[in-house]
Amino acid sequence: MEDPKTFKFGAQLLSEKVYFLDKDGFPIRPIYQKDTETGIHSYRVYTNGGNTKDKDKDIHCHKELAKYLIDGYSVRCKVRSGKSSNRLLGSRDVAKLVIEVENA
Repeated sequence: MEDPKTFKFGAQLLSEKVYFLDKDGFPIRPIYQKDTETGIHSYRVYTNGGNTKDKDKDIHCHKELAKYLIDGYSVRCKVRSGKSSNRLLGSRDVAKLVIEVENA
């Protein structure tokens, strides 16, 4: 498993290198969350475009995460309010996607 390029924020791990900026320049960062059943961390990417808890992609690498976000898929993120919610490039509060992936 590749280094997911995360940092600890409270009890959560957030993406350090791949994130959105909202319209005020605040970072909306994907959560590298721990599955309660398996104990495995992954980014939760939704390829069905919905906001359901069902997931069909567990992404373990920030480079792969960047590819899914560029392709328009939604991902579970930490938003300004401190809550978690799905975001994609077309979300109302998203201004742009920031990607700092070395040697991508």
